[in-house]
Amino acid sequence: MELILKKNKPLSVTYKDLKNKKFIKYQVNDFSAVTAVKGGRLIWKKIIEVVGEYYKVPERKDILIDETAVYPEGRLIDKKMKKTNVNNLVGFYRTEEEVEEARKIKKSSRRMQVKKLEVGGQSVFYCSFSGIDAVMFAQGMLNKFGNEEDQIVIEYKEAAEEDIESNPETEPEEVHSKNHSLNTILYGPPGTGKTYAVKYYENEIIDSQNQPRDSSYDNLAVYQSLIIILGKRKHPMSINEIFQSKEWKISQATNGRGESDPPNIWNTLAGQDNKKHAEAFDVIKNGRKNNYQLSERGKEIFQELLEIQSEEPIEVQKSYKEIITFHQSYGYEDFIEGIKAFVNEKGDVYYEATPGAFVKFCRRAENDTENNYLFVIDEINRGNISKIFGELITLIEPSKRIGATEEIQVTLPYSGELFGVPSNVYILGTMNTADRSIAMMDTALRRRFEFKEMLPDPSLLYDISNYALDEILAVINKRIEYLYDREHTIGHAFFLGEKAEGILELEQIQRVFENKIIPLLQEYFYDDYQKIQAILNDTNEIYIFKNPSSKHTMLFSNKFEEIFDWNLEEEAQYSIHNTVSIEKFEEFLKNVTVTN
Repeated sequence: MELILKKNKPLSVTYKDLKNKKFIKYQVNDFSAVTAVKGGRLIWKKIIEVVGEYYKVPERKDILIDETAVYPEGRLIDKKMKKTNVNNLVGFYRTEEEVEEARKIKKSSRRMQVKKLEVGGQSVFYCSFSGIDAVMFAQGMLNKFGNEEDQIVIEYKEAAEEDIESNPETEPEEVHSKNHSLNTILYGPPGTGKTYAVKYYENEIIDSQNQPRDSSYDNLAVYQSLIIILGKRKHPMSINEIFQSKEWKISQATNGRGESDPPNIWNTLAGQDNKKHAEAFDVIKNGRKNNYQLSERGKEIFQELLEIQSEEPIEVQKSYKEIITFHQSYGYEDFIEGIKAFVNEKGDVYYEATPGAFVKFCRRAENDTENNYLFVIDEINRGNISKIFGELITLIEPSKRIGATEEIQVTLPYSGELFGVPSNVYILGTMNTADRSIAMMDTALRRRFEFKEMLPDPSLLYDISNYALDEILAVINKRIEYLYDREHTIGHAFFLGEKAEGILELEQIQRVFENKIIPLLQEYFYDDYQKIQAILNDTNEIYIFKNPSSKHTMLFSNKFEEIFDWNLEEEAQYSIHNTVSIEKFEEFLKNVTVTN
Protein backbone atom coordinates (compact mmCIF):
# COMPACT_ATOMS: atom_id res chain seq x y z
CA MET A 1 0.00 0.00 0.00
CA GLU A 2 1.20 3.49 -0.81
CA LEU A 3 0.30 6.85 0.68
CA ILE A 4 1.32 9.99 -1.25
CA LEU A 5 1.30 13.29 0.61
CA LYS A 6 1.18 16.50 -1.43
CA LYS A 7 1.14 20.14 -0.37
CA ASN A 8 -2.30 21.24 0.81
CA LYS A 9 -3.92 17.99 -0.32
CA PRO A 10 -6.54 16.88 2.25
CA LEU A 11 -5.24 14.05 4.44
CA SER A 12 -7.74 11.20 4.21
CA VAL A 13 -6.17 8.43 6.34
CA THR A 14 -7.13 7.83 9.97
CA TYR A 15 -5.72 6.01 12.97
CA LYS A 16 -7.67 2.90 12.01
CA ASP A 17 -6.24 2.87 8.45
CA LEU A 18 -2.66 2.70 9.76
CA LYS A 19 -3.26 0.55 12.84
CA ASN A 20 -1.08 -2.62 12.85
CA LYS A 21 0.55 -1.69 9.55
CA LYS A 22 4.20 -2.51 8.83
CA PHE A 23 6.16 0.52 7.66
CA ILE A 24 8.37 -0.42 4.66
CA LYS A 25 9.97 2.77 3.30
CA TYR A 26 9.47 6.47 2.71
CA GLN A 27 10.82 9.14 0.40
CA VAL A 28 10.81 12.94 0.59
CA ASN A 29 11.20 14.07 -3.03
CA ASP A 30 14.53 12.45 -4.00
CA PHE A 31 15.89 12.51 -0.47
CA SER A 32 16.38 9.61 1.92
CA ALA A 33 14.57 6.57 0.55
CA VAL A 34 15.11 4.34 3.61
CA THR A 35 13.83 0.96 4.72
CA ALA A 36 12.10 1.70 8.00
CA VAL A 37 12.33 -1.61 9.77
CA LYS A 38 14.64 -2.11 12.72
CA GLY A 39 14.69 -5.37 14.63
CA GLY A 40 11.12 -6.14 13.63
CA ARG A 41 9.79 -2.90 15.18
CA LEU A 42 7.67 -0.36 13.33
CA ILE A 43 9.44 3.00 13.55
CA TRP A 44 6.79 5.42 12.30
CA LYS A 45 8.43 8.32 14.14
CA LYS A 46 11.30 8.10 11.63
CA ILE A 47 9.09 10.01 9.19
CA ILE A 48 8.98 12.96 11.60
CA GLU A 49 12.77 12.93 11.96
CA VAL A 50 13.48 12.69 8.22
CA VAL A 51 10.93 15.32 7.15
CA GLY A 52 11.95 17.58 10.05
CA GLU A 53 15.61 17.33 9.03
CA TYR A 54 14.73 17.89 5.35
CA TYR A 55 12.88 21.13 6.12
CA LYS A 56 15.32 22.10 8.94
CA VAL A 57 12.44 22.70 11.32
CA PRO A 58 14.52 23.36 14.50
CA GLU A 59 16.27 26.26 12.73
CA ARG A 60 13.03 27.95 11.79
CA LYS A 61 11.40 30.69 13.82
CA ASP A 62 7.81 29.54 13.38
CA ILE A 63 7.70 25.83 14.21
CA LEU A 64 4.03 25.42 15.13
CA ILE A 65 2.42 22.39 13.52
CA ASP A 66 -1.24 22.34 14.49
CA GLU A 67 -4.64 21.41 13.08
CA THR A 68 -4.58 24.34 10.67
CA ALA A 69 -1.21 23.31 9.27
CA VAL A 70 -2.33 19.74 8.64
CA TYR A 71 -5.83 20.52 7.41
CA PRO A 72 -5.74 23.93 5.62
CA GLU A 73 -9.05 25.79 5.58
CA GLY A 74 -10.44 23.34 8.12
CA ARG A 75 -10.92 20.55 5.60
CA LEU A 76 -11.52 17.69 7.98
CA ILE A 77 -13.15 14.57 6.63
CA ASP A 78 -15.56 14.06 9.54
CA LYS A 79 -15.90 14.47 13.29
CA LYS A 80 -14.55 10.99 13.95
CA MET A 81 -11.31 11.87 12.18
CA LYS A 82 -11.03 15.00 14.29
CA LYS A 83 -11.30 12.87 17.43
CA THR A 84 -8.90 10.09 16.36
CA ASN A 85 -6.38 12.29 14.54
CA VAL A 86 -6.29 15.90 15.70
CA ASN A 87 -6.65 15.41 19.46
CA ASN A 88 -3.27 13.64 19.42
CA LEU A 89 -1.60 16.25 17.21
CA VAL A 90 0.80 17.89 19.66
CA GLY A 91 3.16 19.98 17.49
CA PHE A 92 6.76 21.14 17.85
CA TYR A 93 7.79 23.18 20.87
CA ARG A 94 11.08 24.53 22.18
CA THR A 95 10.92 22.87 25.60
CA GLU A 96 9.62 19.62 27.05
CA GLU A 97 7.45 21.55 29.47
CA GLU A 98 5.63 23.26 26.61
CA VAL A 99 4.95 19.92 24.94
CA GLU A 100 3.57 18.47 28.15
CA GLU A 101 1.39 21.50 28.76
CA ALA A 102 0.04 21.34 25.18
CA ARG A 103 -0.75 17.67 25.55
CA LYS A 104 -2.59 18.34 28.79
CA ILE A 105 -4.68 21.10 27.20
CA LYS A 106 -5.56 18.94 24.19
CA LYS A 107 -6.24 15.93 26.46
CA SER A 108 -4.18 13.74 24.16
CA SER A 109 -3.50 10.04 24.70
CA ARG A 110 -1.58 9.20 27.88
CA ARG A 111 0.59 6.80 25.87
CA MET A 112 2.28 9.50 23.78
CA GLN A 113 5.92 10.01 24.71
CA VAL A 114 8.02 13.17 24.44
CA LYS A 115 10.77 13.01 21.79
CA LYS A 116 13.51 15.31 20.61
CA LEU A 117 14.49 16.44 17.08
CA GLU A 118 17.89 18.10 16.67
CA VAL A 119 19.26 19.82 13.53
CA GLY A 120 22.34 22.04 13.32
CA GLY A 121 22.78 22.20 17.09
CA GLN A 122 19.21 23.37 17.62
CA SER A 123 16.42 21.20 18.90
CA VAL A 124 12.65 20.99 19.20
CA PHE A 125 10.43 18.65 21.19
CA TYR A 126 7.27 16.81 20.18
CA CYS A 127 5.32 13.70 21.10
CA SER A 128 3.76 10.91 19.08
CA PHE A 129 2.56 7.38 19.54
CA SER A 130 1.10 5.82 16.40
CA GLY A 131 1.44 5.91 12.63
CA ILE A 132 -1.24 8.56 12.17
CA ASP A 133 0.67 10.96 14.47
CA ALA A 134 3.76 10.66 12.25
CA VAL A 135 1.77 11.11 9.03
CA MET A 136 0.02 14.22 10.39
CA PHE A 137 3.39 15.75 11.33
CA ALA A 138 4.72 15.01 7.85
CA GLN A 139 1.64 16.52 6.16
CA GLY A 140 1.80 19.60 8.40
CA MET A 141 5.49 20.22 7.66
CA LEU A 142 4.90 19.71 3.94
CA ASN A 143 2.00 22.19 3.94
CA LYS A 144 3.87 24.78 5.98
CA PHE A 145 7.43 24.57 4.66
CA GLY A 146 7.24 22.67 1.36
CA ASN A 147 7.07 23.78 -2.24
CA GLU A 148 4.11 23.07 -4.53
CA GLU A 149 5.94 20.24 -6.30
CA ASP A 150 7.11 18.52 -3.09
CA GLN A 151 5.71 15.16 -2.14
CA ILE A 152 6.24 12.49 0.49
CA VAL A 153 5.74 8.84 -0.40
CA ILE A 154 5.07 6.30 2.36
CA GLU A 155 4.82 2.57 1.72
CA TYR A 156 3.33 0.15 4.22
CA LYS A 157 1.63 -3.23 4.42
CA GLU A 158 -0.32 -5.42 6.84
CA ALA A 159 1.93 -6.39 9.73
CA ALA A 160 2.65 -10.00 10.51
CA GLU A 161 1.50 -11.22 13.94
CA GLU A 162 5.05 -11.37 15.29
CA ASP A 163 5.68 -7.74 14.24
CA ILE A 164 2.56 -6.53 16.00
CA GLU A 165 3.47 -8.34 19.22
CA SER A 166 6.94 -6.79 19.30
CA ASN A 167 5.84 -3.31 18.32
CA PRO A 168 5.61 -0.72 21.11
CA GLU A 169 3.57 1.64 18.93
CA THR A 170 0.61 -0.70 18.47
CA GLU A 171 -1.83 -2.32 20.86
CA PRO A 172 -3.32 -5.79 20.22
CA GLU A 173 -7.06 -5.86 19.63
CA GLU A 174 -7.51 -9.46 20.73
CA VAL A 175 -7.89 -10.29 24.40
CA HIS A 176 -4.91 -11.86 26.15
CA SER A 177 -6.72 -15.08 27.00
CA LYS A 178 -8.64 -16.81 24.24
CA ASN A 179 -10.54 -18.96 26.76
CA HIS A 180 -12.32 -16.25 28.73
CA SER A 181 -14.45 -13.23 28.00
CA LEU A 182 -13.18 -9.87 29.21
CA ASN A 183 -16.47 -9.29 31.05
CA THR A 184 -18.10 -12.22 32.83
CA ILE A 185 -20.76 -12.58 35.51
CA LEU A 186 -21.20 -15.84 37.41
CA TYR A 187 -24.78 -16.07 38.66
CA GLY A 188 -26.82 -18.63 40.51
CA PRO A 189 -28.52 -19.53 43.79
CA PRO A 190 -26.68 -19.38 47.13
CA GLY A 191 -24.03 -21.99 47.76
CA THR A 192 -23.23 -22.95 44.16
CA GLY A 193 -19.53 -22.05 44.38
CA LYS A 194 -19.51 -18.69 42.57
CA THR A 195 -16.88 -17.17 44.84
CA TYR A 196 -14.92 -20.41 44.80
CA ALA A 197 -14.92 -20.28 40.98
CA VAL A 198 -13.00 -17.00 41.14
CA LYS A 199 -9.94 -19.07 42.06
CA TYR A 200 -10.34 -21.03 38.83
CA TYR A 201 -10.38 -17.82 36.79
CA GLU A 202 -7.39 -16.56 38.72
CA ASN A 203 -5.47 -19.74 37.87
CA GLU A 204 -6.43 -19.47 34.20
CA ILE A 205 -5.79 -15.75 33.71
CA ILE A 206 -3.11 -14.48 36.06
CA ASP A 207 -1.50 -17.20 38.19
CA SER A 208 1.56 -17.67 35.95
CA GLN A 209 2.53 -14.03 36.43
CA ASN A 210 4.86 -12.94 39.18
CA GLN A 211 6.59 -9.57 39.19
CA PRO A 212 8.04 -7.56 42.08
CA ARG A 213 7.26 -4.00 43.06
CA ASP A 214 8.92 -1.57 45.45
CA SER A 215 6.88 -1.19 48.62
CA SER A 216 8.75 2.02 49.60
CA TYR A 217 6.35 3.84 47.23
CA ASP A 218 3.18 2.47 48.87
CA ASN A 219 0.37 4.99 49.46
CA LEU A 220 2.33 8.05 48.36
CA ALA A 221 0.95 11.18 46.71
CA VAL A 222 2.61 12.37 43.49
CA TYR A 223 4.75 15.00 45.23
CA GLN A 224 5.92 12.47 47.84
CA SER A 225 6.91 10.02 45.09
CA LEU A 226 8.91 12.78 43.37
CA ILE A 227 10.68 13.55 46.64
CA ILE A 228 11.64 9.88 47.01
CA ILE A 229 12.91 9.70 43.41
CA LEU A 230 15.01 12.89 43.58
CA GLY A 231 16.25 11.93 47.03
CA LYS A 232 17.42 8.50 45.85
CA ARG A 233 18.96 9.79 42.61
CA LYS A 234 20.86 12.58 44.45
CA HIS A 235 21.30 14.72 41.34
CA PRO A 236 19.13 17.23 39.41
CA MET A 237 16.69 15.68 36.93
CA SER A 238 14.56 17.05 34.09
CA ILE A 239 10.87 16.24 33.84
CA ASN A 240 11.55 13.87 30.97
CA GLU A 241 14.29 12.08 32.93
CA ILE A 242 11.88 11.61 35.84
CA PHE A 243 9.15 10.42 33.50
CA GLN A 244 11.47 7.86 31.84
CA SER A 245 12.96 6.65 35.11
CA LYS A 246 12.28 3.19 36.48
CA GLU A 247 11.45 4.68 39.89
CA TRP A 248 8.65 6.84 38.46
CA LYS A 249 7.07 3.88 36.66
CA ILE A 250 7.26 1.73 39.79
CA SER A 251 5.78 4.52 41.91
CA GLN A 252 2.89 5.13 39.53
CA ALA A 253 2.12 1.43 39.11
CA THR A 254 2.29 0.81 42.88
CA ASN A 255 -0.20 3.60 43.56
CA GLY A 256 -2.52 2.88 40.62
CA ARG A 257 -1.71 6.04 38.68
CA GLY A 258 -0.89 6.39 34.99
CA GLU A 259 2.75 5.94 34.05
CA SER A 260 2.52 8.31 31.07
CA ASP A 261 1.62 11.43 32.97
CA PRO A 262 4.32 14.16 32.73
CA PRO A 263 1.73 16.93 33.32
CA ASN A 264 1.32 15.56 36.86
CA ILE A 265 5.07 15.86 37.35
CA TRP A 266 5.22 19.43 36.05
CA ASN A 267 2.10 20.51 37.98
CA THR A 268 3.61 19.21 41.20
CA LEU A 269 7.14 20.57 40.70
CA ALA A 270 5.77 23.98 39.69
CA GLY A 271 3.28 24.02 42.54
CA GLN A 272 0.26 24.15 40.26
CA ASP A 273 -1.56 21.44 42.20
CA ASN A 274 -0.61 22.83 45.61
CA LYS A 275 1.76 25.75 46.23
CA LYS A 276 3.15 24.12 49.38
CA HIS A 277 4.34 21.14 47.33
CA ALA A 278 6.68 23.39 45.31
CA GLU A 279 8.56 24.30 48.52
CA ALA A 280 10.19 20.85 48.38
CA PHE A 281 11.91 21.49 45.03
CA ASP A 282 14.56 23.85 43.64
CA VAL A 283 14.75 24.74 39.94
CA ILE A 284 18.14 24.68 38.18
CA LYS A 285 18.31 26.28 34.75
CA ASN A 286 20.12 24.24 32.08
CA GLY A 287 19.85 26.18 28.84
CA ARG A 288 16.22 26.03 27.76
CA LYS A 289 15.57 23.07 30.04
CA ASN A 290 14.68 23.14 33.72
CA ASN A 291 16.21 20.58 36.06
CA TYR A 292 14.87 19.91 39.53
CA GLN A 293 16.41 18.87 42.83
CA LEU A 294 15.30 18.76 46.44
CA SER A 295 15.29 21.96 48.45
CA GLU A 296 16.35 21.95 52.08
CA ARG A 297 12.71 21.45 53.01
CA GLY A 298 12.48 18.65 50.44
CA LYS A 299 15.46 16.88 51.99
CA GLU A 300 13.77 16.99 55.39
CA ILE A 301 10.59 15.47 53.95
CA PHE A 302 12.69 12.82 52.17
CA GLN A 303 14.20 11.71 55.50
CA GLU A 304 10.76 11.66 57.11
CA LEU A 305 9.40 9.49 54.29
CA LEU A 306 12.31 7.09 54.57
CA GLU A 307 11.57 6.59 58.25
CA ILE A 308 7.89 5.95 57.53
CA GLN A 309 8.27 3.80 54.42
CA SER A 310 11.54 2.07 55.44
CA GLU A 311 14.94 2.97 54.09
CA GLU A 312 15.46 -0.34 52.29
CA PRO A 313 12.98 -1.17 49.52
CA ILE A 314 11.05 -4.33 50.24
CA GLU A 315 10.38 -6.61 47.31
CA VAL A 316 6.82 -7.92 47.46
CA GLN A 317 4.75 -9.80 44.95
CA LYS A 318 2.78 -7.61 42.60
CA SER A 319 -0.95 -8.16 42.78
CA TYR A 320 -2.74 -8.79 39.50
CA LYS A 321 -6.09 -9.25 41.21
CA GLU A 322 -8.36 -7.04 43.23
CA ILE A 323 -11.67 -7.96 44.86
CA ILE A 324 -14.35 -5.47 45.89
CA THR A 325 -17.93 -5.97 47.00
CA PHE A 326 -20.83 -3.84 45.84
CA HIS A 327 -23.41 -2.74 48.37
CA GLN A 328 -26.21 -0.19 48.58
CA SER A 329 -23.89 2.63 49.69
CA TYR A 330 -21.17 1.97 47.10
CA GLY A 331 -20.92 4.83 44.62
CA TYR A 332 -19.12 6.50 41.73
CA GLU A 333 -16.60 8.12 44.09
CA ASP A 334 -15.52 4.72 45.42
CA PHE A 335 -15.34 3.06 42.02
CA ILE A 336 -14.24 5.75 39.53
CA GLU A 337 -13.20 9.09 41.04
CA GLY A 338 -14.06 11.45 43.87
CA ILE A 339 -12.86 14.49 45.80
CA LYS A 340 -11.20 13.73 49.14
CA ALA A 341 -9.77 15.92 51.87
CA PHE A 342 -6.12 15.64 52.97
CA VAL A 343 -4.06 17.33 55.67
CA ASN A 344 -0.49 18.43 54.94
CA GLU A 345 2.41 18.50 57.38
CA LYS A 346 1.35 21.98 58.59
CA GLY A 347 -2.15 20.86 59.43
CA ASP A 348 -3.81 22.64 56.50
CA VAL A 349 -6.67 20.90 54.78
CA TYR A 350 -6.63 20.63 50.99
CA TYR A 351 -8.71 18.70 48.50
CA GLU A 352 -7.61 16.46 45.66
CA ALA A 353 -9.28 14.39 42.99
CA THR A 354 -8.68 10.80 44.08
CA PRO A 355 -9.01 7.79 41.77
CA GLY A 356 -11.43 5.07 42.79
CA ALA A 357 -10.68 1.36 43.02
CA PHE A 358 -11.39 0.57 39.36
CA VAL A 359 -9.46 3.51 37.91
CA LYS A 360 -6.41 2.77 40.09
CA PHE A 361 -6.51 -0.86 39.03
CA CYS A 362 -6.78 0.06 35.33
CA ARG A 363 -3.82 2.46 35.62
CA ARG A 364 -1.71 -0.40 36.95
CA ALA A 365 -2.80 -2.63 34.09
CA GLU A 366 -2.18 0.10 31.52
CA ASN A 367 1.44 0.32 32.66
CA ASP A 368 1.90 -3.44 32.33
CA THR A 369 0.31 -4.50 29.04
CA GLU A 370 2.21 -7.79 28.89
CA ASN A 371 0.32 -9.20 31.88
CA ASN A 372 -3.35 -9.88 32.55
CA TYR A 373 -5.25 -8.29 35.43
CA LEU A 374 -8.38 -9.64 37.13
CA PHE A 375 -10.88 -7.28 38.77
CA VAL A 376 -13.49 -9.16 40.79
CA ILE A 377 -16.80 -7.55 41.81
CA ASP A 378 -18.55 -9.72 44.37
CA GLU A 379 -22.32 -9.25 44.75
CA ILE A 380 -22.39 -7.08 41.63
CA ASN A 381 -26.20 -7.09 41.60
CA ARG A 382 -26.41 -5.39 45.02
CA GLY A 383 -24.99 -2.11 43.74
CA ASN A 384 -26.70 0.67 41.80
CA ILE A 385 -24.97 0.05 38.46
CA SER A 386 -25.94 3.37 36.86
CA LYS A 387 -24.72 5.26 39.93
CA ILE A 388 -21.45 3.32 40.27
CA PHE A 389 -20.30 3.09 36.63
CA GLY A 390 -21.79 6.37 35.45
CA GLU A 391 -20.76 7.30 31.92
CA LEU A 392 -17.98 4.69 31.95
CA ILE A 393 -20.26 1.67 31.43
CA THR A 394 -19.49 1.87 27.69
CA LEU A 395 -15.72 1.72 28.21
CA ILE A 396 -15.73 -1.87 29.46
CA GLU A 397 -16.93 -3.23 26.10
CA PRO A 398 -14.12 -5.15 24.36
CA SER A 399 -14.46 -3.04 21.19
CA LYS A 400 -14.26 0.23 23.18
CA ARG A 401 -11.15 -0.58 25.18
CA ILE A 402 -7.72 1.00 24.74
CA GLY A 403 -6.21 -0.18 21.47
CA ALA A 404 -9.44 -1.69 20.13
CA THR A 405 -10.99 -0.74 16.80
CA GLU A 406 -13.54 1.60 18.40
CA GLU A 407 -11.39 2.79 21.30
CA ILE A 408 -13.04 5.33 23.57
CA GLN A 409 -11.47 7.40 26.30
CA VAL A 410 -13.44 9.87 28.40
CA THR A 411 -12.42 12.83 30.52
CA LEU A 412 -12.86 12.15 34.23
CA PRO A 413 -15.02 14.84 35.86
CA TYR A 414 -12.78 15.88 38.78
CA SER A 415 -9.18 15.35 37.66
CA GLY A 416 -9.80 16.16 33.99
CA GLU A 417 -7.64 13.18 32.99
CA LEU A 418 -8.38 10.95 30.04
CA PHE A 419 -9.38 7.45 31.02
CA GLY A 420 -9.95 4.23 29.12
CA VAL A 421 -10.13 0.59 30.10
CA PRO A 422 -7.08 -1.48 29.03
CA SER A 423 -7.61 -4.65 27.03
CA ASN A 424 -5.72 -6.73 29.61
CA VAL A 425 -8.24 -6.09 32.40
CA TYR A 426 -10.69 -8.93 33.00
CA ILE A 427 -13.82 -8.06 34.97
CA LEU A 428 -15.44 -10.95 36.83
CA GLY A 429 -18.67 -10.38 38.71
CA THR A 430 -20.64 -12.70 40.97
CA MET A 431 -24.34 -12.39 41.73
CA ASN A 432 -26.73 -14.28 43.95
CA THR A 433 -30.03 -14.81 42.15
CA ALA A 434 -31.82 -15.22 45.46
CA ASP A 435 -31.14 -11.51 46.09
CA ARG A 436 -32.17 -10.32 42.64
CA SER A 437 -33.17 -12.15 39.50
CA ILE A 438 -31.02 -11.78 36.42
CA ALA A 439 -34.13 -10.41 34.72
CA MET A 440 -33.99 -7.45 37.11
CA MET A 441 -30.38 -6.58 36.25
CA ASP A 442 -29.50 -3.24 34.67
CA THR A 443 -30.02 -3.65 30.92
CA ALA A 444 -26.81 -1.80 30.05
CA LEU A 445 -24.84 -4.19 32.25
CA ARG A 446 -26.51 -7.27 30.79
CA ARG A 447 -25.52 -6.22 27.25
CA ARG A 448 -21.86 -5.87 28.16
CA PHE A 449 -21.27 -9.06 30.15
CA GLU A 450 -21.22 -12.74 29.33
CA PHE A 451 -23.40 -14.56 31.87
CA LYS A 452 -22.54 -18.03 33.13
CA GLU A 453 -25.12 -19.78 35.26
CA MET A 454 -23.94 -21.86 38.20
CA LEU A 455 -26.63 -24.23 39.48
CA PRO A 456 -26.57 -26.70 42.37
CA ASP A 457 -24.75 -29.91 41.49
CA PRO A 458 -25.95 -32.67 43.85
CA SER A 459 -23.60 -35.18 42.19
CA LEU A 460 -20.69 -33.50 44.00
CA LEU A 461 -22.16 -34.78 47.27
CA TYR A 462 -22.05 -38.41 46.22
CA ASP A 463 -20.11 -40.53 48.71
CA ILE A 464 -19.14 -37.64 51.00
CA SER A 465 -21.22 -39.09 53.83
CA ASN A 466 -23.00 -42.27 54.91
CA TYR A 467 -26.28 -40.61 53.94
CA ALA A 468 -27.50 -40.01 50.38
CA LEU A 469 -26.93 -36.25 50.45
CA ASP A 470 -26.95 -36.05 46.67
CA GLU A 471 -30.49 -37.47 46.55
CA ILE A 472 -31.61 -35.38 49.52
CA LEU A 473 -30.43 -32.10 47.95
CA ALA A 474 -31.89 -33.00 44.54
CA VAL A 475 -35.33 -33.70 46.03
CA ILE A 476 -35.31 -30.54 48.18
CA ASN A 477 -34.42 -28.41 45.13
CA LYS A 478 -37.13 -29.96 42.97
CA ARG A 479 -39.66 -29.05 45.64
CA ILE A 480 -38.33 -25.49 45.94
CA GLU A 481 -38.44 -25.09 42.16
CA TYR A 482 -42.04 -26.30 42.13
CA LEU A 483 -43.19 -24.00 44.96
CA TYR A 484 -40.96 -20.99 44.14
CA ASP A 485 -38.40 -21.01 41.29
CA ARG A 486 -34.94 -22.36 40.36
CA GLU A 487 -33.22 -19.13 41.37
CA HIS A 488 -33.92 -19.91 45.03
CA THR A 489 -32.66 -23.48 45.13
CA ILE A 490 -29.94 -24.56 47.57
CA GLY A 491 -26.32 -25.04 46.53
CA HIS A 492 -24.06 -28.01 47.11
CA ALA A 493 -21.35 -25.78 48.64
CA PHE A 494 -23.25 -25.57 51.92
CA PHE A 495 -22.24 -29.17 52.55
CA LEU A 496 -18.82 -29.06 50.90
CA GLY A 497 -17.83 -26.14 53.11
CA GLU A 498 -18.15 -28.39 56.15
CA LYS A 499 -16.02 -31.14 54.66
CA ALA A 500 -12.35 -30.93 55.64
CA GLU A 501 -11.22 -34.49 55.09
CA GLY A 502 -12.83 -37.89 55.25
CA ILE A 503 -16.61 -38.14 55.20
CA LEU A 504 -19.20 -35.78 56.67
CA GLU A 505 -20.36 -36.87 60.10
CA LEU A 506 -24.03 -36.71 61.01
CA GLU A 507 -23.36 -33.82 63.43
CA GLN A 508 -21.85 -31.78 60.58
CA ILE A 509 -24.86 -32.43 58.35
CA GLN A 510 -27.16 -31.40 61.19
CA ARG A 511 -25.21 -28.16 61.59
CA VAL A 512 -25.70 -27.37 57.88
CA PHE A 513 -29.47 -27.89 58.09
CA GLU A 514 -29.98 -25.99 61.34
CA ASN A 515 -27.64 -23.06 60.68
CA LYS A 516 -27.92 -22.64 56.92
CA ILE A 517 -30.65 -24.49 55.06
CA ILE A 518 -33.63 -24.02 57.39
CA PRO A 519 -32.87 -20.29 58.05
CA LEU A 520 -32.54 -19.81 54.27
CA LEU A 521 -35.93 -21.45 53.68
CA GLN A 522 -37.43 -19.18 56.36
CA GLU A 523 -36.08 -16.21 54.43
CA TYR A 524 -37.47 -17.51 51.13
CA PHE A 525 -40.94 -18.36 52.39
CA TYR A 526 -41.25 -15.83 55.21
CA ASP A 527 -43.87 -17.13 57.65
CA ASP A 528 -45.27 -19.84 55.40
CA TYR A 529 -44.08 -22.72 57.57
CA GLN A 530 -46.37 -25.21 55.87
CA LYS A 531 -44.36 -24.85 52.65
CA ILE A 532 -41.10 -25.24 54.55
CA GLN A 533 -42.52 -28.33 56.19
CA ALA A 534 -43.51 -29.69 52.77
CA ILE A 535 -40.10 -29.00 51.22
CA LEU A 536 -38.34 -30.86 54.03
CA ASN A 537 -41.10 -33.48 54.20
CA ASP A 538 -41.12 -32.92 57.95
CA THR A 539 -44.27 -34.98 58.45
CA ASN A 540 -43.17 -35.99 61.94
CA GLU A 541 -42.93 -32.31 62.94
CA ILE A 542 -39.37 -32.69 64.15
CA TYR A 543 -38.44 -29.10 63.16
CA ILE A 544 -41.69 -27.48 62.00
CA PHE A 545 -44.65 -28.11 64.29
CA LYS A 546 -48.12 -26.75 64.79
CA ASN A 547 -48.84 -24.93 68.06
CA PRO A 548 -51.74 -26.06 70.19
CA SER A 549 -54.81 -24.07 69.17
CA SER A 550 -55.15 -20.86 71.13
CA LYS A 551 -58.67 -19.49 71.39
CA HIS A 552 -59.07 -15.72 71.46
CA THR A 553 -61.23 -15.95 74.52
CA MET A 554 -58.22 -17.24 76.43
CA LEU A 555 -56.10 -14.27 75.42
CA PHE A 556 -58.29 -11.16 75.07
CA SER A 557 -61.08 -9.38 76.96
CA ASN A 558 -64.62 -9.50 75.54
CA LYS A 559 -64.50 -5.70 74.98
CA PHE A 560 -62.37 -6.30 71.84
CA GLU A 561 -65.08 -8.40 70.15
CA GLU A 562 -66.20 -5.39 68.06
CA ILE A 563 -62.65 -4.58 66.91
CA PHE A 564 -61.58 -8.04 65.76
CA ASP A 565 -63.55 -10.47 63.66
CA TRP A 566 -63.39 -13.37 66.08
CA ASN A 567 -65.90 -15.30 64.02
CA LEU A 568 -63.30 -16.14 61.37
CA GLU A 569 -61.73 -19.56 61.68
CA GLU A 570 -58.49 -19.04 63.46
CA GLU A 571 -55.40 -19.93 61.38
CA ALA A 572 -53.02 -22.59 62.64
CA GLN A 573 -49.89 -21.17 64.25
CA TYR A 574 -46.53 -22.84 63.55
CA SER A 575 -43.24 -22.78 65.42
CA ILE A 576 -39.79 -24.14 64.74
CA HIS A 577 -37.27 -26.04 66.81
CA ASN A 578 -33.88 -24.40 66.35
CA THR A 579 -32.07 -27.58 67.29
CA VAL A 580 -32.98 -31.18 68.00
CA SER A 581 -31.25 -34.24 69.34
CA ILE A 582 -28.94 -36.18 67.02
CA GLU A 583 -31.36 -39.13 67.10
CA LYS A 584 -34.28 -36.94 66.07
CA PHE A 585 -32.20 -35.36 63.30
CA GLU A 586 -31.30 -38.76 61.86
CA GLU A 587 -35.01 -39.65 61.82
CA PHE A 588 -35.72 -36.35 60.05
CA LEU A 589 -32.94 -36.86 57.46
CA LYS A 590 -34.10 -40.34 56.49
CA ASN A 591 -37.61 -39.02 55.90
CA VAL A 592 -36.70 -36.09 53.60
CA THR A 593 -36.84 -38.04 50.33
CA VAL A 594 -39.95 -40.06 51.21
CA THR A 595 -42.92 -39.16 48.99
CA ASN A 596 -45.72 -41.41 50.21
